[in-house]
Amino acid sequence: MSTDSFVDFAPTTSTGLIHGMTSDDPESWERFVRRYSGVIYSMCRTHGVSPDDSADILQIVCLKVDQSIASFQRDGGGKEFRRWLRTVTHNAIVDHFRSKQKHQQAVDIARLLEELRTNKSFCNEESDSAGPVSQLTPSAIVRQTLTVVRGNYEEPTWRAFWRTAVDGQSAVDVAKELGTSDSNVRQAKCKILKHLRQELTARLGLK
Repeated sequence: MSTDSFVDFAPTTSTGLIHGMTSDDPESWERFVRRYSGVIYSMCRTHGVSPDDSADILQIVCLKVDQSIASFQRDGGGKEFRRWLRTVTHNAIVDHFRSKQKHQQAVDIARLLEELRTNKSFCNEESDSAGPVSQLTPSAIVRQTLTVVRGNYEEPTWRAFWRTAVDGQSAVDVAKELGTSDSNVRQAKCKILKHLRQELTARLGLK
């Protein structure tokens, strides 16, 4: 089912139903749920959302409709309501995938740092870090990513990142060690972590 069929699939929405929803009439909300929950759920599934996540998005859409129906009534009508509801559903689906992407990126960075802490010497190993990403092990992907990113920074900047993010030292202690300010150390850590996240995202094919 395409997103355009959202408009065609659902029956006409009466202004009475919309008014009832705006007035928090329980029967009107029950009619809304009976009429549109299946359409919203189907739209989610069509876009590749899992059954459990589709059910969650359905609840989110209903909440958003509840929060916005009063402002919609001033401008809406039957057909316009269905188009508006389709947009609300589409936006909820987009937000869902954005959230999953951010979570995946966070997991990947956590995995990368854990790899570093577990085997601090592996960044010097190159035996299995060549070739396409699809043929590499997670450790090899980390090595490949580190190699690319490390080449963009001077040794003091890289060391500031490594000593804080990998060795777990405080920014204050690392600043004393490197003869710089703790602010510079924190900036180096944040900058390289961001770069690593971007590079790892590209290598894993995330959008």
